[in-house]
Amino acid sequence: MAITKNKRNEMEKLIYVVFDKLDPTNINTKKYKDLFKSMSDIQFDIFFKELFKNEDEYLVWDIVDYERDAKIEQIEEAAKVLNVPLFEKVVMPFINNDLDNPVVTKYEVPVGYAHLKRMQQLLTKNFN
Repeated sequence: MAITKNKRNEMEKLIYVVFDKLDPTNINTKKYKDLFKSMSDIQFDIFFKELFKNEDEYLVWDIVDYERDAKIEQIEEAAKVLNVPLFEKVVMPFINNDLDNPVVTKYEVPVGYAHLKRMQQLLTKNFN
């Protein structure tokens, strides 16, 4: 099922609002506006189907140290737009091994996603 024009407009608007919050210079927003403007509706649909299919793919927020830094206030604003909590009580059943009564943090703590990439495996030969 192809994406509708309405749904495309909603997706683009959300992406632009989030990147505007993350980057007040709007450089990231402009990058995605230029990318999406060059796509037909079918190309846009294919692009996002591939993006959602692969858990290692995501829209990249380009930052430049000392020029376009990541600031916590900007991250908080973007998280509000997406309704993503940045603080939660964390359940830790591994502490007492009791799944029915696990340990829970007393206070909410910062949480987030860690994008980890696998280390490249190198084959080495022993020439001894």
